[in-house]
Amino acid sequence: MDFLPGRDGEGVPRVLACFMSALLDGQPMRLVDGGGARRTFTYIDDAIDALMSILAKPEQSRNQIFNVGNGDGEVTIRELAP
Repeated sequence: MDFLPGRDGEGVPRVLACFMSALLDGQPMRLVDGGGARRTFTYIDDAIDALMSILAKPEQSRNQIFNVGNGDGEVTIRELAP
């Protein structure tokens, strides 16, 4: 989750911390570069299943890149911002 700006850190945190900070302060979410960054979200159970599958095959997983997320649900941060 990183940190909440002005509470326990400075700079630009990740999206979940930005949402939480905006909600707690009753302010619009601060968008970095206009909010054009694209993100996907997934259920924690699905992310854990993916991680366990990767860990179960260490030799095959070594030096590989895994994108764990739901490609059908890709959105921009601007679309999510209140």
